Amino acid sequence: DEDKTEDREIKKRKGPFFVEKMKLDRNHLVNQMNLLIQEKQFNSAEILGNFLISDKNNSPSAELLALFADVLVAKDQIQRAIQYYEKVLALSRPLRRSSRTVTKVACIDEDESFSAGIKFKIIQCLFTLKKTREAINMFPDIPQSQRNAKMNIFMGKAYQEYGNASRAKECFKEAVKQNGMALEAVFELVKLGASLSELRILYSGQANSPLDWLDPVIGACVQQSKQDLNGAVESFQVLEKIYPNNLFLLGRRGKCEALKGRNDEALQTFEKMRSVDQNVIESMGIYSQVLKNKGEMSKLNQLCSHLITKNPNHCETWISNALYWDMKGDKNKAITMLDQALALDENNEKALQLKGDIMMSVNAFEQASDFYRKSYLSAQNFGETNSLHFSSQVQSLISHNGRIKEALNIAKESKKILNNSAESYSLIGLVLTIPMNADIRKKARECFMEAIKADKNCVEAIIGLANLERASSKPKEAFALLEDACNRFPSREIVHIKMGEYLMGEGKHNEALNKFNMVLNMNKYNEEAKIGIEAVEKILKGGEKADDEEEQEQ
Repeated sequence: DEDKTEDREIKKRKGPFFVEKMKLDRNHLVNQMNLLIQEKQFNSAEILGNFLISDKNNSPSAELLALFADVLVAKDQIQRAIQYYEKVLALSRPLRRSSRTVTKVACIDEDESFSAGIKFKIIQCLFTLKKTREAINMFPDIPQSQRNAKMNIFMGKAYQEYGNASRAKECFKEAVKQNGMALEAVFELVKLGASLSELRILYSGQANSPLDWLDPVIGACVQQSKQDLNGAVESFQVLEKIYPNNLFLLGRRGKCEALKGRNDEALQTFEKMRSVDQNVIESMGIYSQVLKNKGEMSKLNQLCSHLITKNPNHCETWISNALYWDMKGDKNKAITMLDQALALDENNEKALQLKGDIMMSVNAFEQASDFYRKSYLSAQNFGETNSLHFSSQVQSLISHNGRIKEALNIAKESKKILNNSAESYSLIGLVLTIPMNADIRKKARECFMEAIKADKNCVEAIIGLANLERASSKPKEAFALLEDACNRFPSREIVHIKMGEYLMGEGKHNEALNKFNMVLNMNKYNEEAKIGIEAVEKILKGGEKADDEEEQEQ
């Protein structure tokens, strides 16, 4: 009996009454679809959308097709979404008829705004599909008058990825004009070299300008951008008294400390960041580098495990893991980790830089030079250039068949980009010490002195000057400089390494051995210290003398 009843119900559903009953209440169901999207029930929204857009009694409107495409984007069906967005643009949207010109103009503005929004969604989809050029070619299709702050920020970052920093700057400026609280655009402008006065002009005439309270923060970031890193650290510390435990300020201070080689301070800063929020991801790549520099393998391993669990789709995670495996001596595993980072972001300057470091460590100098250059160009586009980008390029060029002229050009370029920083003068001095020429060495000395004048704590310049004194047969002067550096910077491993190398060169082998062992006590993974100990032990065992006799016999 139940089967017969069911058969009768099925036959009823084929009748005209049921067809009439199946007519959709479009407005009600579109509202329901919106509710499903708000609740992130995208599968249900897609099913409902399929019925709405295929209803023979009602052709799908542009708004409905756009809503359906939004659902597909949420489900990561990007190519399908683009097809529906394109259908939206293809639909003619007739203007509402009105005798009032004002109403006609309002309708035109509304249509253009809707169209601009759809084009922007297509652009976002194309970027997701990594069709960067095609997406950027669509930018002019959206008139400036129809762009909002969100669009301008997105386009600005896209131009950065594409290597057009000037266009990016224009977009960020427009975003700030449109919305004074578009702080992302403000700080991107600072990184791209905008001054505080430029930003004040952008904010002129805006009511309730955030500059009233943000001015000191921007000032500190301008110091960082101009490579006044010590000054930036001091400014961030002052601001932290007003905004304690502020991750934005802590992250930037830690980066400045790390770039100046102040590893102990950077370590404390980053550890404070993680005590405030253990799941923070920003700057964890730099924190990992500091841990590696300090020989903290166990802490680095714990950090890497945490990052993989919490943030597997973030570049910082794989950069940290690459540093860990490099520290363990597994170069191939480290490269695999970096390839993971670059798969997520092919322009990640830190990943490119580290890949160059690994190539340098295996004497693949030409490949290292290529990666360092890519890293520098990417950093330049995003306003992230620092002294490391130049020093690494210089070292690779010098190591690769002594390409001194190219290295000197890079060093001179750093002087301009880094605003005559101590590191840039020191880098020029380093290159000029290589030729055995008294006049050129005199210029090198002048560069080192300028570096120390700019920053009395510039360790690279002090070491460079000591090397120059030693090469000029002034061992006492060289020793005095290195001894002073060891006393002033007791936690800087490099100064003790250089003192050890100096003592070994002067035949003071036991003292040199003590210095190298001292460094290993500070960081048991320091490769330079291990190499120094091996060299000294070889001399003490008479290995060097035996090698010389063997060479004479040959």
